Amino acid sequence: MSGKSILFGVVLIIATLAFGAGSVGEGLRVIPHLPSESGGFVGTLVINNQSRLEKKVGLICYSIEGKELGVVELSLGEQELKLVDVHEVLPEGTSHAVLTGSKRVNLSVLYQSSSMLDANSCAGEVLSQQADIKVIPSFENQSDDYWEGAAVVNTGDKEGVIMIDLMADGILGPPGRALPIKPMEKIVFTFSSLFNQKRRFQGEYYQISSDQPFAFLGLAGTKNHKLLWPVAPNPVQQYKGNAFSQLSVRDLQVDPYSIEKLSLSEEILTVSLQYPDGCSGALNLFMSGGFMESMPVQANLTLQRVKDPDQDCPEGSVVEDRVFDLTPLIQSYRSNYGSEEGILLNIYDYQGERVEQLKYQPAK
Repeated sequence: MSGKSILFGVVLIIATLAFGAGSVGEGLRVIPHLPSESGGFVGTLVINNQSRLEKKVGLICYSIEGKELGVVELSLGEQELKLVDVHEVLPEGTSHAVLTGSKRVNLSVLYQSSSMLDANSCAGEVLSQQADIKVIPSFENQSDDYWEGAAVVNTGDKEGVIMIDLMADGILGPPGRALPIKPMEKIVFTFSSLFNQKRRFQGEYYQISSDQPFAFLGLAGTKNHKLLWPVAPNPVQQYKGNAFSQLSVRDLQVDPYSIEKLSLSEEILTVSLQYPDGCSGALNLFMSGGFMESMPVQANLTLQRVKDPDQDCPEGSVVEDRVFDLTPLIQSYRSNYGSEEGILLNIYDYQGERVEQLKYQPAK
């Protein structure tokens, strides 16, 4: 790798520097799939600096097994667009990478077939999240040559399980597949190999979920001509729904946090919260008690944060956005009141104080 240390303004740093910090969890910018030299594809990094200032980013490189191979620093001039061969600048065996540094720099990968000239496709960085994902197959039938699948990276700090379920019109199909996956490991699979099914049925889709945050890239291709492209349409994310409890807002609290900002878009609630850095764990949204009679009806909501008991939380704090789906609350409201009116949502914090009142208004 010493011969790759400096090339086109790219520096390979074997030690983990500032660019390597915070390389697990949700909200990471991940390049889930980099082609191998033996896989029939040439990979090109397309790096675009949108800023009128010089910028730097880092690529934390991993093997398919999840071993960190080093950090590559990329320096770009103002509004520079740079194309770099993957195999010339990244450590040998790099399967996927986490992008850190300036968010004004975009990075994507161009996949070039080694057997067909001008046959290429491009996939950009994706954000890691702990949310269910739906994947709708692109074509009705899969032949022996054509395949669809995915590359999935576990960005959590624990070993997890990737669940793949086959659904049709929202109904669970054959038994799902559970694939164990280690921290920062990548697994690659085809849907037909998991379910031994080549024909697509009406309303069919695949649902991918995990107990750890993960980065997902849907892929499709052909075997004979070595073509590869991202699956279309893009995955549709599903967010964790609210739960219900008869406990009071105060009795639901476990570990501290503070709410920085709230926003509601239709039934999707986004919460920006602050808590000790390095303290991962579960975060759930509860409706406390029942609906309160008023005009309009009111509901009390609060977050419950439960940190991992095995972690010693360091000093400092982190702010992140978490997204929740209020569909369970809205469906409960409809079953109780049989109408489609607005709901006042009282949001309470760890101290049991109401921090904001939002109004859910059904779309007309």
